[in-house]
Amino acid sequence: ATRQMFGNNKPKWTGGLSTTISFYNFELSALAGFSAGFKVYDYAGPTNWSDDGYSSTYIHERKLLDSWTPDNTSSDNPLLLQGIKNGSNHSSRYLHNGNTLRLKNLKLAYNIPTKVCQSIGAKGINVYVQGENLFLWNELGFDPEVSTSGGRYHYTWATQRTYIFGLNFKL
Repeated sequence: ATRQMFGNNKPKWTGGLSTTISFYNFELSALAGFSAGFKVYDYAGPTNWSDDGYSSTYIHERKLLDSWTPDNTSSDNPLLLQGIKNGSNHSSRYLHNGNTLRLKNLKLAYNIPTKVCQSIGAKGINVYVQGENLFLWNELGFDPEVSTSGGRYHYTWATQRTYIFGLNFKL
């Protein structure tokens, strides 16, 4: 096959949105980010199709269950044949859309009324619950902030989801 360029591993667009909404003593803040217009290569994709003894660890791949057969001619996945590297060569078939949307931070806080704070000698008390990395959406489920191998996806785990409960005192 002829070698061709099939896109770029650098996003054309990146951005984010930060907002804070206050209602009486409650405060809700959020931070979301996105990147779009780039491709990611599933570098382990060919390994999932190889017949080299290593592929048995990847047998869970749904693609293997949807291989081309005479009864399943509409499949995009090649016919599996023992000992033949069908589908295991590097190819654009393992190139995926890299568009990503992430909810990076969400925080809900409550400011205790001033009279209550003053009665215990504080200028202010803030109680909050916060979540980080609560939502990640993209085609492959990879985390582009962790996958730093030049646009190649190596089954990298997403950034850890964190929940924080806190109490701030102003003295």
